[in-house]
Amino acid sequence: MKILFVTYRFPPYNSSGAVRCGKMAKYLSELGHDVKILTCNNQPLPDSLQLEIPEENVIYSDWWNINAPVEYILGGRKKVAAKGLHAVANKSTLKSRIIKTLGQLYKNILHVPDAQIGWKNNAVKAGIQLVSNWKPDIIYASAMPITSFLVAKKISEKSNIPWVGELRDLWTDSPYYTNPGWKKWYEEIWEKSLFSKAIGLTTITEHSVCQLQEKYNCPIELILNGYDPIDFQTSESQSLYPPNSFISEGINILYAGMIYPGKRDPRPLLEAISILPENLKSLVKVHFYGPQLSNLMQQVEELSLHTNVELNSPIPYKDILNLQKMSDLLLLLMWNNPKEVGTFTGKFFEYIGARRPILCVGGDNSPPALIIKERALGFVSFNANEICNLLIKMINEKRTNGHIKKTPIEAGSGFTRKEQAIKLANFLEEIIS
Repeated sequence: MKILFVTYRFPPYNSSGAVRCGKMAKYLSELGHDVKILTCNNQPLPDSLQLEIPEENVIYSDWWNINAPVEYILGGRKKVAAKGLHAVANKSTLKSRIIKTLGQLYKNILHVPDAQIGWKNNAVKAGIQLVSNWKPDIIYASAMPITSFLVAKKISEKSNIPWVGELRDLWTDSPYYTNPGWKKWYEEIWEKSLFSKAIGLTTITEHSVCQLQEKYNCPIELILNGYDPIDFQTSESQSLYPPNSFISEGINILYAGMIYPGKRDPRPLLEAISILPENLKSLVKVHFYGPQLSNLMQQVEELSLHTNVELNSPIPYKDILNLQKMSDLLLLLMWNNPKEVGTFTGKFFEYIGARRPILCVGGDNSPPALIIKERALGFVSFNANEICNLLIKMINEKRTNGHIKKTPIEAGSGFTRKEQAIKLANFLEEIIS
């Protein structure tokens, strides 16, 4: 097939969506399909993600930043990216509350449907120019952001090429949807109108498939995230970020990503460490890598865990995968709420590839928790006492054997990026025919 892949998130700009889309493009190409990517240039993200398809197959179009006025007022894009609007919003000062209120109003009025809408016109123009000389069999668009779908739909209308939408997260049915009721009302209407133009949809969990099937009468396929075995073949000595702070005789726990206080929150783990026997407490260390981790400091100070918790800025994707492989236990945070039942994080599959035991805190009935239990991949608990007993058990295992046993290699069956790309290719071929 000739496939035009429309996605705002793509390498080298590092994000979880870019990892998925970059890997999918890589393996669709390796399967023999002619894949060209339409994406966005100069994104406000680290450009540290490896591009794994020929650069000439990627069209980077420019964009207009609709958040520029807000970023200017707050001191510039770099300052906002470093501190994060969440840090401003979490403060209790009158100025912070005013900024939060005005920011939310600005977002509700201009983020239609999202902050990336300033990419749409340039992307459509670049896409129309591309398909005038190279006509694809299908357009495959990945969201979030929803702007990617608007671009695909417009190119489809102009060129009479069918399009399929990939929902890495649901839109109005997302458990993390926060827009006010009046905006949700018209976005639900907009969603139905937009998706009715697609000849198929894909999403990443069975629960999301069921939700979409209740609303839309088109083929809907489950395409999971996955892991790429090649990513875990790097020698530990090649890492640019050797874990100097890792403790050699104890348990090193790793987490990379955002923290959502009160939702995806590591507090049960931190409480478990705080109640360890004094002679064992120094043998557990948690290494966090990610943006906006300052909200963890209050918990660390409250529980007196300064020597047990290390907060680090984000590092390149390849290096965080290497650190996952070198850790004793990998932390997965899920929201302990029924809304989380349809949520799958891309991080979970990377953990499977690293073959280290997983500690899932929260989300007992979430897809990752169920797979962890079914495939003996680790432990699921939201209880500090249970987690404390687990840590003691792991400390004793490492003392006895010198290491923590790897998870079964067969536990990763069906979860590789290539297997998911084959499944997507078959789905696209089927709906085209």
